[in-house]
Amino acid sequence: MLHAYDLHRISRLAEELFPHIAELSPEKRTGGFLCLVRENGPVVGLTMIGEPSQDTAGKYEAFAREKAWRLMSLPEDQSSFQSRVPDQQQWGGAVWVSGGTLSFSGLPEKLDEAFVVVLALRLRYLNRKKAEEIVAISQNEYWDKVQHWL
Repeated sequence: MLHAYDLHRISRLAEELFPHIAELSPEKRTGGFLCLVRENGPVVGLTMIGEPSQDTAGKYEAFAREKAWRLMSLPEDQSSFQSRVPDQQQWGGAVWVSGGTLSFSGLPEKLDEAFVVVLALRLRYLNRKKAEEIVAISQNEYWDKVQHWL
C-alpha cells in the first residue's frame, strides 16, 4: 500500500531526474505535477516538480489528478495512454504501480509516461517486464532515450 512517505521518496527522485528528462522535450518545459493515488483509496499526494509557469501550473495539476483517477477507474488498463481522449484533454502519463497509480503532467504525454515509468522502476514500484509492456502500448519513442537513468 502506498503512503505519504512514498510521495516524498518519489518526489525527491523526480526533482533529481526532471531536468534531464525535460531536455528531451521539443518544447521548453520547466515543471509539472506528480500525483500518487492509493489503490481503492484517496490521493496519497500531489506535488510540484520543477517550476511550471503560472500559465500552466493549474492545467498541469488538474491533468495529473485526472490521469491518475481515470486510470484508477480502469483496472484492466496498464496506463492512461490506453484511455486517452485528446479532444477531451485526457492524456497519457499515468501508470499502475505497486499499490496504486502514479502520474505526471508537465511534459508532452509520452515523455510524461516515460518519466513516471523510470521513477517507478528506480523505486521498484514496477518491474521491467511491465514497464516494457507499458511503453510498447504507447509506442513510446522516448523510452530508449530515458533508459540510461534507470
